[in-house]
Amino acid sequence: MSKIPAAAGASMTMKSYGNRASPGARPGLINVPHDALPCCLRVTCYDHEEVVDYEGCDLEKVQQLRGKHAVTWIDITGLGSAALIASVGEMFGLHRLALEDVVNIPQRSKVEHYGAVAFAIAQLPRLTKKYDVEQISFFAGKDSVLTWRERPSDCFDSVRERIHSTGQEGDLVNGC
Repeated sequence: MSKIPAAAGASMTMKSYGNRASPGARPGLINVPHDALPCCLRVTCYDHEEVVDYEGCDLEKVQQLRGKHAVTWIDITGLGSAALIASVGEMFGLHRLALEDVVNIPQRSKVEHYGAVAFAIAQLPRLTKKYDVEQISFFAGKDSVLTWRERPSDCFDSVRERIHSTGQEGDLVNGC
């Protein structure tokens, strides 16, 4: 764990998996952390007409749903499968360097553009028995949003509630 500066009298730690690629390795290598949780996909699709939400689905289901709604949000929890991460990257045209940043924890918070896809990494502080920080990665394209989290959390519950309560009125569809 590496120390992160915090307010006086408080300490905050950030998990470091130590899974950085060796010097000389090819750029864009997806080197998953040895103790990462398995990947779990949740897909939420919405437009003016309906909202559909599938938990625990696979990439085949994601492919079936693509293009059928104004927005497709794929929320992936866990970083445990390099093959799945690479497949999602290919499916959505994500840059390999961005995918490398998703699995190399911790990363500094940043926003980058790769063509028509915006990529962001942020640190989410959590208060458990001590302060903890979780890395969340975001990809946003024309009709899709992908989020990647190290572990399950409730950080997107309020977003999902809003999608389910207003999605049919189009408030979120027009705002994306």
